Amino acid sequence: MDARDVHIAKYIARYQALYPSASILLVKSFFRYYFIPESARREVDPAVSVVRNFISRPNNDKPKVLIHLFSNGGSCMLYHLYDVYAEAAQVSSRLHVQKEKKESGFPDDHLLPPHVTIFDSAPGRWAYTGSTQAVLVGLPAGLIRNLAFPLVHLFGLWWVIKYLLLKRPQETHIWGLAHNDPAKARETCRAYVYSEADEFVNYHDVDEHADHAERNGYVVMRREKFVDSQHVTHARFDPDRYWSLVEDAWEAGSQADSGRR
Repeated sequence: MDARDVHIAKYIARYQALYPSASILLVKSFFRYYFIPESARREVDPAVSVVRNFISRPNNDKPKVLIHLFSNGGSCMLYHLYDVYAEAAQVSSRLHVQKEKKESGFPDDHLLPPHVTIFDSAPGRWAYTGSTQAVLVGLPAGLIRNLAFPLVHLFGLWWVIKYLLLKRPQETHIWGLAHNDPAKARETCRAYVYSEADEFVNYHDVDEHADHAERNGYVVMRREKFVDSQHVTHARFDPDRYWSLVEDAWEAGSQADSGRR
């Protein structure tokens, strides 16, 4: 959420070095999506055509896809991508039927292609301190962050009222549940990278999510729990350990049965 391009570029550069022939699709997340979820759906929509064009290439029956998401911002965008992708597939299927009524055999599976998923510092649950601090850190340091401080804590108060008093569902929890829903997410395997020292996402929440995933039939090939690294800094803290996990997950996913969740 609100990650700076200079930081994003470091991950892209490493992926380009590891897999130089891969196509890389970048989906950003912004704080405003908490309050205007329609804008998240609208802005993730172009990603659907990119993925659909890729999987429809000739001789590309079994595309190899890796989804690498960061924090709850990434969890949010993947959640919306599930739905927008499925809706686009449904529309495409209806048009296909109308155009080619005599033909059959078009795919009725509207899920994203089978993929490896890497959860970096995610998914987490709402907590007043962690959530407000995560928003503040995403703002430029100095005057802007200082001016935003009271406004962000006003949002925090609204979250207290919304979640604790009104008992409304937490968006972060809804997003996390979607990743463990076989009706939405189809995977070959997944891995978690997180830390006990993370101030924004509690590592117990990540462990709970991984346990729930395994109960739902998902293959958790590794839980890489750091001790001292902060939120979404694991790659900088121990790059060899971090990127070896990515390579191992990719290799495991490539060897897995494509029909496995």
